[in-house]
Amino acid sequence: MTNTELLTAISDMLDEKLDKRLGALEGRLEEKLEQKLEQKLEEKLESKFEEKLEPVNRRLTSIEDKVSNDILPRLTSIEDKVSNDILPRLEGIEKKVENDILPRLTSIEETQNNDILPRLRSIEETQENNILPRIRGIELTLENDISPRVKNIEVCYVDTYRRYSNGIVQIDTLQTDVDILKKVVSEHSKRIPQLA
Repeated sequence: MTNTELLTAISDMLDEKLDKRLGALEGRLEEKLEQKLEQKLEEKLESKFEEKLEPVNRRLTSIEDKVSNDILPRLTSIEDKVSNDILPRLEGIEKKVENDILPRLTSIEETQNNDILPRLRSIEETQENNILPRIRGIELTLENDISPRVKNIEVCYVDTYRRYSNGIVQIDTLQTDVDILKKVVSEHSKRIPQLA
């Protein structure tokens, strides 16, 4: 083996060993670098996340405070009012309906069914069997007997009225003529003795 070959073999061996060590170092370095990057990224994300969540946390705290300081007391007040005021009044109304109104309503329904409806049916039957035929008879009498007579009386009275109204005009004219004649006769009566 020559020196060159020996040097090449040693160089190859050293390159090989160096490659192994460098490969191991690169792997460890990459692993360390990756861990550091992950840690930094995680810290950065956590700080950004906390920064972004701060307004949400403030609003959520504000809402919680409002609920506990304003809404819950009002809700408790409403619940108390319902249980202390409205429910007893509602129960009173229910008792009044049950003890007073329902019996009265039942009584009214019984009166309607036992008294009013039979009387109403009786009135309807009387109307159909007695009153309506009598009304039809009265209508026929009016139409066939009384109405023609009234028309005849009307015609007579209208004619008489016309004669009288014409007569009134004639009487007024006669009265005027008589008054004129009286004047003329009175004047002539005064003048005749003067002429004689």
